[in-house]
Amino acid sequence: MNILIDRLPETVDGLRVNTDYRYMVLFELMNQDPQIAQWEAIDRALALFYIDQPTDLDQAVEGMLWFYRCGQDPPKQTEHIGGSRGAQAYSFEQDAAYIYSAFWAQYHLDLQQERMHWWKFRALFSGLYEQVPLTKIMGYRTADTKGMDRGTKAFYNRMKRQYAIETKEMRQQKSYQAYKEAMQQYVAKRFAENGM
Repeated sequence: MNILIDRLPETVDGLRVNTDYRYMVLFELMNQDPQIAQWEAIDRALALFYIDQPTDLDQAVEGMLWFYRCGQDPPKQTEHIGGSRGAQAYSFEQDAAYIYSAFWAQYHLDLQQERMHWWKFRALFSGLYEQVPLTKIMGYRTADTKGMDRGTKAFYNRMKRQYAIETKEMRQQKSYQAYKEAMQQYVAKRFAENGM
């Protein structure tokens, strides 16, 4: 499949599918949501993705994943090219405003208004300029700091912390910290009210 000369697919294994990028963004968000079991995320994604009801579940899942990967073969487990191994570069949840502004700044596309095929969206996403804040942030997150001098390494590690994609544990820690601070303020206020 060559995006320059071939029509982008609107069916998978003969079944009509929702090609708009929003469906695959939802698929990715559901797969990353710790509150949703993997089987439930896949079940929901299949219901959203397929217009025509598939009869073979395994084939439907494979077809949806093929579409998600833009027709590419699945990556081999041993493949690793640059950057930190396993570092997540972006989050459709956390980086939504950066993604929206990047598409507006570079392509003059309003993602709120634009219907766009997922493969087209991914091609444009991959082509974002280095000067776009999102691209810089993704570079910080995935940078391999091995071999960097001390100052550069310190800078990148600071940026990695500043732009870290929040994990479930990070959100729980923030929630706990907020609760703890609120309780301390409440106790201090009560002590002050009672002249203690």
